[in-house]
Order: sequence, then C-alpha cells, then structure tokens
Amino acid sequence: MKRVLVGTMIGKRKKKAQQSEQAQWDQLTQSTPSRVLAYFRPRCLGLVFLFVLLGCSDPPRPHGVAAGATWVESAKTGYWERCEVTDTKAVHCTIWNAGGMVLMDEPYLPLDGGPPPSAKDLRLRKTAAGYGVRLANGRILAPQSQFQRMKALYGP
Repeated sequence: MKRVLVGTMIGKRKKKAQQSEQAQWDQLTQSTPSRVLAYFRPRCLGLVFLFVLLGCSDPPRPHGVAAGATWVESAKTGYWERCEVTDTKAVHCTIWNAGGMVLMDEPYLPLDGGPPPSAKDLRLRKTAAGYGVRLANGRILAPQSQFQRMKALYGP
C-alpha cells in the first residue's frame, strides 16, 4: 500500500512539474515576441529607414547623361533613358548605361503598331525592356534598328 501511495505521489509531482513547465513555456512564447519587438523596434526602424532611403534613390547621374533622363532598373544594373517627340511627331530616345556610355540614340517605334505616343504619354516606367522603352501606360517602344526582332519577342 505504501508503494502505491509513493507511486501516486510521484505521478502527481511529475504531472504538476509538467503542467508548470508547460505554463512557463506558454508564458515565454506569448511574451517573447513582444519583448523582442520592444527591444529591436527602435533599432530596426532606423535601419529600415536607411535601407529604404538608399534603395529608393537613383544612382548618381554620370557625366554626359542628359538632365531629363530617367533611371530605369534592369535585372543586374540599370539604364538612363530619355525620350522626346521630334518635330515630325516621331519619338527619339537615347539610352545610356550606368556609366554614362550611349547605347542607343535613334527613333523608337511602338510595338503595338499604333500611332507614336504624344509628349504627355512619354512617361517612362522604371523597369527595362532590353533596349526597348516601357511607358507608364503599358506601351513598349522599340528602337527602329531592332524593331522586327523586338516585335517577335514582345509584340502581339
């Protein structure tokens, strides 16, 4: 009989210890994220602000790139692009690499076969299309020298 009581007492102690450990674990897991956030929040906000500030700014404009050129991100680097409507209502674009070297400087044609965009429609999207130019309204302009090749890639 004594043995049974001792066994029951040990079983009850184990059960209480397990419940106590579980309660401690629950308390720790519920409070830890808020404690961790409270510790790191002021430090992280400063770092996040710095990364956003640096990540959202364009690189310095190299010598020779026109003042009105727009920085456009590509897969590995980016390009400077500037387009304007000429007197003949054609679109002429210049594309520079990140170092300021002219890559393309020629008339551009819309891949959709529509009329050339007006000056107010020449808002550039900040994602590259090879040597093509993506407009904010979704149209893509291709250099005249590569029009047929790009039309096969991107065209309807």
